[in-house]
Amino acid sequence: NTSLMNNDFVAVKVGDINNSAETNATSNGTENRGKRDLILSTVDQAYQAGDVVKMDITAENFANMVGAQWTLAFDAASLEYQNITSGAIKFGKENINIEQAQKGMLALSWNEIDGKSFAKDEVLFTLEFRAAANNTIANTLQVSSDITKAEAYTNDLSELDVKLEFRNGSTSEVAFELEQNNPNPFTTSTAISFSLPQAGEANLTIYDITGKIVKTVKNVYPKGKSEIIITADEINAQGVLFYELESNGLKATKKMIFINK
Repeated sequence: NTSLMNNDFVAVKVGDINNSAETNATSNGTENRGKRDLILSTVDQAYQAGDVVKMDITAENFANMVGAQWTLAFDAASLEYQNITSGAIKFGKENINIEQAQKGMLALSWNEIDGKSFAKDEVLFTLEFRAAANNTIANTLQVSSDITKAEAYTNDLSELDVKLEFRNGSTSEVAFELEQNNPNPFTTSTAISFSLPQAGEANLTIYDITGKIVKTVKNVYPKGKSEIIITADEINAQGVLFYELESNGLKATKKMIFINK
């Protein structure tokens, strides 16, 4: 399985702004303190093996920022990191650590003495990857706190969480996407929603932490959003489960929790 969740690593403290990097392989060390979010954004796109994939990163609310740090997690089976190019933000070798790139992690940090503000259409920086498999950006890229905690800072010392959102390149296009099941955890039933860029066959596979398949659903679905309902009596397992959607060479995997009463 090539999911982001299958990255196997021990975090290394690099590019750390506030001594918050963790070296605990069993914990992301994240906190939820009700902070506002710095929303990074890029256009979602499908890619095929061998493609050069360039991602322009913008921000919805880059205002009076003096520093930011985060880990960029990506599916190393689908993408190979190549380069980062400065835009409105100047990125040098001192701003990015690639020691864990082969395992699907980049640690990034940036700071300025004076607060910087940029419009939401200004490209902050550009990431370049080479595709090793067919997939989409939204399914293979995310901001995390795996190496350095995802935080940003304004010139009044306010702290913001760092998030990454994906935009459709065209209103007529539909991105391949697998959503988090709802509710999660669940006890009686849960809904798994997904979107297909074109009508066709899709396979949903649910398996336990040992890799044993506990449920499969195979059907033909329309372009756009669809939903599959999974009930408790269909699953002969409990605890942490994984579900994978595959359609037309594209794959995405997420984790869910089933609590059997």
